[in-house]
Amino acid sequence: MLKDLILQLLEDLEMESTELREDEGLFYVEVIENINVLFRNLEPKGICMTTSLGACPELQLDELFTKIMSGNLFGQETGDAIISLDEKKNVLKISLELPDMPSHQEFYAHVESFLNHVELWQNVIASHRKNAERRSGDVLY
Repeated sequence: MLKDLILQLLEDLEMESTELREDEGLFYVEVIENINVLFRNLEPKGICMTTSLGACPELQLDELFTKIMSGNLFGQETGDAIISLDEKKNVLKISLELPDMPSHQEFYAHVESFLNHVELWQNVIASHRKNAERRSGDVLY
């Protein structure tokens, strides 16, 4: 069922089905340039989509993590997705879990919202990185 939803999504986006890579029940798609989304089934009948937001900045993490915690708290700034660190704690990722298998229209809407939030948070992280680097270069006398 998940594969069918993804294939229909690719058709709707006028993408080739060859854009879909499958490996042991995991489906990988570069939906937007440089945004590779991993789709997988959740037991008993849901789905999960995950992608990287990029490398975790090294400077002024308290400020960034406060923004992320606020976004995660009620899901309003993340579209009910969760932002977290990968296992090695050097890459930020965002994941959306849907407990029930959606219809095609619901799936499309969830993917569209998810990608909008991915782009939003990539911009937040890039802005944070730029501002943190600028502030770290400031010299106080």
